[in-house]
Parts: sequence; C-alpha cells; structure tokens
Amino acid sequence: MSFLARFGFFHSQRFQFVFTLTLFGITTASVITSTTISVFKIPNHSFSLPLEFFSCLLLGMLFWYPLPDRKKGQRDPLNLFQTFFAGFLFKKRSPFSKVLFISTLIPWESLAYFTDLNFFNHLSFLKIIILVRFLFQTLNHPMSTWSIKAPVIASMVILAIHGISYGWLTIEGYQDEWITAYNKAFYWSMTTLTTIGYGDITPTTNLSRVYTTFIMVIGVGVYGIIFGNISRILLNADRHKEAKKEKINDITAFLKHYEIPNRLKKEVFSYYHSMFSRHLSDKDNIIIGELPTVLQDELKLYMKVKLIKELSIFNDVRLDCLRLIANLLETQSYSPGQTIIKKGDPGEEMFIIAHGEVDVIVEGNVVATIMEGQFFGEIALVQNVTRTADVHSKSYCELYTLRKDDYLNIIEKFPELEQKFQKQYQKRSSDKKNASNIKKAS
Repeated sequence: MSFLARFGFFHSQRFQFVFTLTLFGITTASVITSTTISVFKIPNHSFSLPLEFFSCLLLGMLFWYPLPDRKKGQRDPLNLFQTFFAGFLFKKRSPFSKVLFISTLIPWESLAYFTDLNFFNHLSFLKIIILVRFLFQTLNHPMSTWSIKAPVIASMVILAIHGISYGWLTIEGYQDEWITAYNKAFYWSMTTLTTIGYGDITPTTNLSRVYTTFIMVIGVGVYGIIFGNISRILLNADRHKEAKKEKINDITAFLKHYEIPNRLKKEVFSYYHSMFSRHLSDKDNIIIGELPTVLQDELKLYMKVKLIKELSIFNDVRLDCLRLIANLLETQSYSPGQTIIKKGDPGEEMFIIAHGEVDVIVEGNVVATIMEGQFFGEIALVQNVTRTADVHSKSYCELYTLRKDDYLNIIEKFPELEQKFQKQYQKRSSDKKNASNIKKAS
C-alpha cells in the first residue's frame, strides 16, 4: 500500500471532491490554452506551460494514488480512483490502449515550445481520452456522488464546446484578432448546440454546412441527456424528505383513527423526530438487515459512534477509541416516571441519552432536565462516589450505559481519555462549588 493510503483523509469523499475538482479544472484549462495556442499560433507560453505541468503532474499522481495491495489482494471498494485506475492498469489491455493512456501524460505543449513544432500542441487533446473514460466510470460507479460527478460533467461540457469551436475555426478560418475570433466561434458553438441559431454567424462552405448539421444533431441529443439528468437529480434530492413526510402522515392517520391520547401521541412523534435526526430514514435497519451479520454489527457500531463523537466529553477522541467505547455500550429503555438512578446508590456507570429526556431530582424538586444527545453520571467513572440525586425518566427513553469496569479497561489503552474525564470532573466540581457559594450569598 502506498504512503498516501495510510491516511484516511485521502480515502474520504471530501478529498476525492477536491482532487477531482482540481484535476479537471487544471486539465480543462490546460487543454483549452494549448489548443488555442495551436490554432492562433500565439507565441506567449508563460501562462500555459505551468498549467500543462500541473495537469500532467495531477494525471501522473493517479498512477501513484493509493492502489490495491496486490500482495494481500485488498481493495477499498469505495475509492473511485482505485477502482478506475487500478482496473485500467492491471486488467488485460492492448498495448495500443496502454500507450494511448500513457500519451495523455506527456507535456505536448512544452515539446511544441522547445521544438517549434506547432503540431505537438494539437496532441494536448489526447488528455480528453482519460477524462472521458473517467467521466463514464464516475457516472456508472454506484458509490459516486454528485459532488464528484458535477466537476467532471462541467469540465467535459466545456471541453466539448471548446472542441466544436476548434473545429469551426479550422474549417471556416478567421480574419479577426484571436480573442474576437475565438469568442465568435464559442458563441456559434453555443447557439448551434442549443438549437437557437440566431443566424448572425453562418456557414459559408459545403464542409462547414455539413459540420453545422452534425453539431445540431449532437446538440439535440446532448440537451435531452442533460435535462433528463437534471430532472433525476432534483427528484432524488427530495426523495428522503418526501419519504419522511409520508411516514409522518401515515403515523398521524393511525393515531387519529385509534384515538390515541395526546400524551402518547407526543411520545410517538418525539421518537420519530429523534430517529429521523439520527438516521437517514426509518428504513436504515431494513437496509442493513439484508447484509451479513458481521457487516450489520460493524454498521451498527458506527451508528453508535456517530452519536457519541458529538458529545463534548468525546471531542477529538481517536476513532479506534470511539469504536471500542461504542462496542461496550449497553442499551437500556425506560418508561415515563421510572427511576434510572436512586440517591445513595453506588455509582457504577455513566449514561448517554439516545432518545428522550430525564429529570434530575433533589429533595423532591426537579433541578435539571437532561435531553437527548447529552450525558450524565460520568463522575462515577473517575471517582468512587454515591449518587447525590435521583434521576427519573421524563418520557420514553433509550439510554446507552458505559460501565466503570469497561471504562477502566479503555483508559489502559487510551490514557488521553482519562484526562478528558478528569477535566470534566473538575468542571463539575467547580460548577457545584460556585452554585453553593451563590446560594449561601443569597
């Protein structure tokens, strides 16, 4: 496995998005500048040569980018770059195909600059081969998101319009300075592809008329594909929201039909609100239920990790530590009014509220209400104490508990966690002392 593969960030969706955006942005700009220099024979390469250098560098990095460990036969199935480039390089390909692929990495514009052979500039279009291949791989990959597809599609559309403009200039020629000529060609390409065709720029030869007809046919097809994909994107964007609305409507109808008391209605809606905030949809368990037991257990573990890593006491805790904690958490459920902690009992665990609310009661008075996504009782893990208050469930509650014996085993492996709990203990002690002083002063 390569050096980069050791760091999770390089496998993350964020990195794939940034890398894809940078790669396609720079490569698109490089192809456009190289071919523009080729058509108009522009002598100044001070801007385009660095672009080409970075483009070839990024394309070359794709060969070095974390590939499967061929000795162990391992592959990250979520890694688009691994899937694409490892497949291209390691599968059986013809020698011509591999040579064509390698040719996209050659700095053709630099060769044109140093040899004074303008022909090399035209070969910059070979980079489109690798971009087109990656476009289809990205669109067809089941794990590909639109944050990755968008820069790929945008780059290919721009390059397609540029290529059509390039062909128009080659066939029709030009008399204006290069900026005006290119502007007119690009304008003609856009109006022709969109089938608007104002008629202010028209073909004057038989060849250019045939070319225009061909571009108009392509434009109709491309427009159909673009609009079809946009419609699909808009429908998919609201799919989960609509599913949640439909679920709530069904629940409302059910509760109304059976004349469920308002108190119980509130608890039901509270549960679903909690579930939707913690899960993508109510079908999460159905989705993972189709997987092998080993995978189900791993996914459920990460669902717990998502909850606990958002707690202040577990901020900046390493992932392997969070996994161990999540694996040791036990689930407990309580109905409204049930006792969770009784004053005077020995403290043996801490509690994390996955759903519901609890009341902290001192001398018969509710002194605090702890809500979903918060924790309590953590002092019992770092000090041998007895409980100083009663805690009752205010609603239907689902709690995760971490026992003291498990905590002691965890801090043996991750001593930094003990420091965070000690800081939390000091903060609690300081808050109690300040509250006591205020009470005495009043």
